[in-house]
Amino acid sequence: MSAIQSLGRNWAIDSRLYKTSSATPSVASKQLTISVPDAAEVAQTLADNLSKDKTYIQKLQQVADSLDRKVTFNVNQELGQVVVKIVDPSTDKIIREIPSVDMQELKVTMRQTIGMIIDESV
Repeated sequence: MSAIQSLGRNWAIDSRLYKTSSATPSVASKQLTISVPDAAEVAQTLADNLSKDKTYIQKLQQVADSLDRKVTFNVNQELGQVVVKIVDPSTDKIIREIPSVDMQELKVTMRQTIGMIIDESV
């Protein structure tokens, strides 16, 4: 028997098995379960991430201090985002803030607006 004939015979047998088998469940009978974390788990995850970020910020601050640059790293609590400030060491004037104050305020306003429009996440 050639390879093609063997494949054809196997496909034919497979086809008969699929058509006659009642053991295979139909698509309608399958159920999909998705586990959604509760608020406590989400809050704990956010707290863990924030503590890790603070650790990274402290390490970056040590590197910046060793380079005689005045760079500060802070976490904006409303956004949960790191804010970097580059400061002139002689005048203590902020040269650059990343992201800028305007962008931070815009993000906070957008979150509040979205919170008013969408009160439930899926």
